Amino acid sequence: MAAQSFRIQTFAALASLALLALGVGPATARETPFQATMPNPPRRPAATCDVPTAYATMQAALSNPGCDLVRIRTSIINESVTITRNVTIDGNY
Repeated sequence: MAAQSFRIQTFAALASLALLALGVGPATARETPFQATMPNPPRRPAATCDVPTAYATMQAALSNPGCDLVRIRTSIINESVTITRNVTIDGNY
């Protein structure tokens, strides 16, 4: 029983040292609840841009920073495009 108690006390001491190393004092560690942080702020709803309905070319839709989703009507389009940002392209529109 003494060995188990020693392990628990050792673990508690190491956990306290780790919190102190992170700058969390004893009172803060007890009183502050854990809060999950989001890596990215919430985004606005995705804007959908349709080619060729709303935009005559794929590049026009891809160049618009407000277009998060570019939907391209199923057809044969001979166009070279440059994509310089994160965007979703749906070719089955």
